[in-house]
Amino acid sequence: MYKNQLYEQLRDFFIYDESMFDVKVMLIFAAIGILLRWFDYPLIAVILGLVLAPILDDQLLRIYQSGYDFTVFFTRPISLVLLILILVSLIPTFKKIVTVWKNVIKR
Repeated sequence: MYKNQLYEQLRDFFIYDESMFDVKVMLIFAAIGILLRWFDYPLIAVILGLVLAPILDDQLLRIYQSGYDFTVFFTRPISLVLLILILVSLIPTFKKIVTVWKNVIKR
């Protein structure tokens, strides 16, 4: 049953523009989705990232065009605190990735 669904989805993506690029993009996002499920990544984090990414991109472009001054992120106390909080919040994720890979290697 799943083979038929996969075949139909691949065919539909190809038929839309008759381009293998669409099929490759679909397969890449499917692989990303499988990895996110495998590591129990929360869906809300992905949605938040998709919503906030364009805003961040615009602000980084503004900094880039103003003269490559990325020290703004380190000179102001609030931005430094936020960067430290981001790094600290990533520690459990990296620990989980390491333990999963250790279990995979042991098998």
